[in-house]
Amino acid sequence: MANIQKIAVATMSRGIHFFDVATTNCFEQFHLFGLNHFATALSYWYDKEDPGEKCVLMWGDESGSVNLLWFLKPSKGLFEAKFTKKTASVPIFMPGVKCFDFSSSHSLLVTAGVDPAVRMWNRYVTSQPIAVLHSHQTNVVDVVIHQAMSKIFSYAKDCVLNIWDIPSQQCVKTIELKFPNFQAGRVLEHGTFPLLLSLTADPALLVTCREYMTMLRLHKTESNRKLYTCAIYSPHFEQVITACADSSLAVWDVKTGLKKMEIRNAHGMEKISCITLDRSQRRLISAATNGTIKVWNALNGHNLHKLEAVSNTEVTGIICHHDNQFIATGWSRLIAHYNIAFSNDTYIKADLSWKPGCQHSEDILAMDHCPSLGILATGSYDGEIIIWNMGLQRSIARLQRSPQDKMGPQQRSYPPVHRLLFLQRRAKKNVSKNSAVLLSSQAGSVCWWSIYGPKHKHGQFYVPGESNKSVTGLSSDQENGLLVTGDTTGSIKVWDISQYALSAGDESATELPPLLHSWRDGEGALVSSEILAYGSRLFVLTVSVDCRTSLWSIDGGYVGCFGQEETWDIRNPDTYQISRILV
Repeated sequence: MANIQKIAVATMSRGIHFFDVATTNCFEQFHLFGLNHFATALSYWYDKEDPGEKCVLMWGDESGSVNLLWFLKPSKGLFEAKFTKKTASVPIFMPGVKCFDFSSSHSLLVTAGVDPAVRMWNRYVTSQPIAVLHSHQTNVVDVVIHQAMSKIFSYAKDCVLNIWDIPSQQCVKTIELKFPNFQAGRVLEHGTFPLLLSLTADPALLVTCREYMTMLRLHKTESNRKLYTCAIYSPHFEQVITACADSSLAVWDVKTGLKKMEIRNAHGMEKISCITLDRSQRRLISAATNGTIKVWNALNGHNLHKLEAVSNTEVTGIICHHDNQFIATGWSRLIAHYNIAFSNDTYIKADLSWKPGCQHSEDILAMDHCPSLGILATGSYDGEIIIWNMGLQRSIARLQRSPQDKMGPQQRSYPPVHRLLFLQRRAKKNVSKNSAVLLSSQAGSVCWWSIYGPKHKHGQFYVPGESNKSVTGLSSDQENGLLVTGDTTGSIKVWDISQYALSAGDESATELPPLLHSWRDGEGALVSSEILAYGSRLFVLTVSVDCRTSLWSIDGGYVGCFGQEETWDIRNPDTYQISRILV
């Protein structure tokens, strides 16, 4: 650095040392440390005609990047440093801003870099930040500002999202996101811009992690409107049970739509991912995104048991077989068995004796069982479907094998299995035949499978009216004559499947089954749909992303939304809302 008589030396410890050689006593003046990568090549430029003006130090590093460091007033000093009598070199931390966002209305710049801190800057005062926000435990990889809400969203490498209030400079909410590829103790790789703020009529924050994406809705909802995640019907007690993202459970009277009971903070603040009932329908089992499972008295809300979590990842399926035994699975890819018979203990340990253990290559997203055949079906993110013998506790067939062993993980050819449904009556009547008894929803298609025989797939048809959509709800009546589907377009469709995919030969059903009814549940996507029987009549229970759990007649007549001010009498159609929207 000839114009200022200094030498820059790069080291393998991700630092650059600056030595003053103006006198015979050469000494180290500054030590720049905290670089992301060690420098592999150095270059320096200054204006020879005006050597006192700004100059630049350039270096290439091990990542292939080229970095430029401008010195604005080199004759007065390279870095701002307090005067000291000490002769030791002055350490200069080079934090490196990795992400930032700017709000003109707030005159605010927010930055984050290689440390866990988030810094707020005034655009007119650049000497130091106006606030340093501390809460994250790992490096922050992206920040965004929501001007209207006066909030800052910061996202760190450990998949933790913090929401900061700009006026108070306080963290008002921390959300730990659980992506399917998350593994404890391992840092996930994120893209350059993991956060995307969508300021549409329904604002949302998108968070990406490799091939996964999650969406957080930002609109302000009324206190009585909750984001429902799933719902089930108890025919014995004529009740609908809903689960919410705020970790609450509610019991509703299906005859009127009135709430009968609520359990708050069922799993702390974790989102409830799935629920089921035991055979007596007196016990409710709920599971959450952190792997916890609990058993409740469905009549009074008392917590009876806490089942051991096999991992801290999301539970996606629970089934009850026999009176006091449960099976759970999910992102852990394990099948856990629980037995609460004759147990007065609150804490129940998991039995992981299913052999040979984890067989799915990716996260299990769906599960269903068929008591008459004594089998269990599980479906995973890579499209694989495995059939298990429940008595022997081992796999007996793979209806759709993951191609990863042959093609590699980046060439997945099957879409994820979101739902599995056994046609119980058909399976009971046709145990010796090879007709299709299992349905799977994969992307927008419903696939039909037989369990035995050389050919498993016996049919497939696409359900949504738009491309690139998904079927999120599968349900059938007791006679397996009707199939109700719900999808991400918000459409509910009722199909006649009484004669569909009954062939036991090599022929596959290629045409659509007869469509009996079709309507739309508002503008939002459906989370789930279930057909239920009340007396001699059939109804459809739907859960949508726009915070509604609704009840419909089988032909699409709108009965109402659970929790609405006006109650209904399910036996009297004159009390229904009847405001259906035809597709």
